Amino acid sequence: MVASFDTSLTAIGWVFSISIVMLGLSAALLGTWVERSGPRKAMLVAALCWGTGFVVGSAGIASGQLWLLYLGYGVIGGIGLGIGYISPVSTLIKWFPDRPGLATGMAIRASAAAR
Repeated sequence: MVASFDTSLTAIGWVFSISIVMLGLSAALLGTWVERSGPRKAMLVAALCWGTGFVVGSAGIASGQLWLLYLGYGVIGGIGLGIGYISPVSTLIKWFPDRPGLATGMAIRASAAAR
């Protein structure tokens, strides 16, 4: 990608950093929306954001526009990741109201193991 965009490795690395920041922000800011809307609607929105982010990011790669990769994979895809991350955690807390910490910890552990 460095050669494709004719830029530095640091500039390419920002894509992932933006994605992680947007994951955290969207999980924090949209958590109440996820609670109101329910997990099915939230997961649909998460999948649409994540998929749209990949399409926009791939358009950026195809056209050589780094800002489109930032917008697509970083911002839009990161929002999808955040909503998709908080939705099952919220559901697990409701399933195990007597042990919310354990439910949250197991969800985080499962996502870390998947990486």
